[in-house]
Amino acid sequence: MLTALLTRRSDPQASALLRQGFVNYYSLAKSLMPGKYQIGNIAEWGLGAPVPPEYQQMLHGGVMEGFIGKSWSVETYAGWQTMMNQYRAIMGAMLEPKIGIFNQWGDPTDYKAFRYGLASCLMDDAYYSFTDTSKGYTGVVWFDEYGANLGAAQGASPPTAAWQSGVWRRDYDNGIVLVNPKGNGPQTVDLGGTFRKLSGTQDPATNNGLAVTSVTLLDRDGIILRR
Repeated sequence: MLTALLTRRSDPQASALLRQGFVNYYSLAKSLMPGKYQIGNIAEWGLGAPVPPEYQQMLHGGVMEGFIGKSWSVETYAGWQTMMNQYRAIMGAMLEPKIGIFNQWGDPTDYKAFRYGLASCLMDDAYYSFTDTSKGYTGVVWFDEYGANLGAAQGASPPTAAWQSGVWRRDYDNGIVLVNPKGNGPQTVDLGGTFRKLSGTQDPATNNGLAVTSVTLLDRDGIILRR
């Protein structure tokens, strides 16, 4: 009976049984390993529907695998805002300390796409990981932005609305992060003060250390600026 149900993916009874199986599994793991963090692959949580009530506060975190960069990524077929809605729903469903991992796939020399993914991640509180499409889950890719000490995020919670001209902004103690969502077109925004671009070697056209009072972001772009 159970096997037959699980082969029918749209069957609500099968879905409920599968979810309860995960609940039982993690409950047992917690009892056998008290005090340990429990994480999983949570890329489909909140996809097109609220995170199931059984999964609320079930895990301390997990990997949001392929959130950007794959043909099946929600950002690819449904857009940035849908991805961000799912991202926030997942973060809200986790137990403290909320060890979410926002994973992006791509070409490590496509710095604009990388900045877009990292800046999107920094609009909430997950960790960020980048996977080189040509290598898969082997090795670690380093970017100039990883050396930026942004400090703690300011404000009681992550932003929930665009800041200026459809561009989103989040302020940190030592800098700011901007992201221009896919489909918003190129945008020039006034920063309301003087900030400094990062200094780096990978993308000198962007990370050139210059002081700026405004920046132009292309469609599907992002940037980190220092105070």
